[in-house]
Amino acid sequence: MVTINNFSIVQLSDAHVYEEESHEVYGVVPIANLKAAVHSINSIRPLPSLCIYTGDAVSIKSEKAYLLFKEQIQLLKIPVHYAMGNHDNRMLLRRQLLNESEMSDGPYYYAIHQAGWRIVILDTSVPGEVWGQINKQQLIWLEEILRDDMPTFIFMHHHPVPVGVPWIDNLMLKKPDQLIKILQQAGCVHSVFFGHIHFECHIEVQNLRFMSVPSISFQFSEMPHTKKIASNPPGFRLIQVNTNIVRSIVHRLTYEELNTYF
Repeated sequence: MVTINNFSIVQLSDAHVYEEESHEVYGVVPIANLKAAVHSINSIRPLPSLCIYTGDAVSIKSEKAYLLFKEQIQLLKIPVHYAMGNHDNRMLLRRQLLNESEMSDGPYYYAIHQAGWRIVILDTSVPGEVWGQINKQQLIWLEEILRDDMPTFIFMHHHPVPVGVPWIDNLMLKKPDQLIKILQQAGCVHSVFFGHIHFECHIEVQNLRFMSVPSISFQFSEMPHTKKIASNPPGFRLIQVNTNIVRSIVHRLTYEELNTYF
């Protein structure tokens, strides 16, 4: 797979912002972490080309929470594209983050292009549920666009493969086999990136690469049969494409970065 130009993508996920700026959950102030992440991303040189936000902008499905999230995310100096998370509300996201006047509560999925690559953002959210699902219409659309043999990244909220933590895997994408089959048969999908699980992992299944990103809010433990909440710092993923080489790293926010906003 060869690209026309070099570019980089930031994957940011799971800020879980509440209605009040001072709100604390599991010892974390989500909006403070988001401020620190925005500042850290804006400090990267050269600036990344774009940001893909893989869901759960808010924890409370309210206008006020979205406005608080928007106040910070719009300070990013790069374009931001959104995937739906299980805590998100499609109509509020469309109104507040996409600035759409005619809102819809239908699934929000699409593809964009960057320097010879295709970036697909799927909607795995099911209103009222924590687990995810992709409807038939979206799968048909995905299979159709992947017939064009262009190198592709897939972004989504829910994990389509088990990560080995039983309670989290109970909340993964339901019936993922058809999705995996479509991605495998396409032959052009380089990697699949997701959020939802609040920790970093790298999994290879049937010659497909799957990667998660830490939450920018509180962290879950990646070890089964341990405490649910972990003390790891929040972070984001940087995906760098350089001709035919893809490099993906996670940056955990430092103590200095986090404490700037407390």
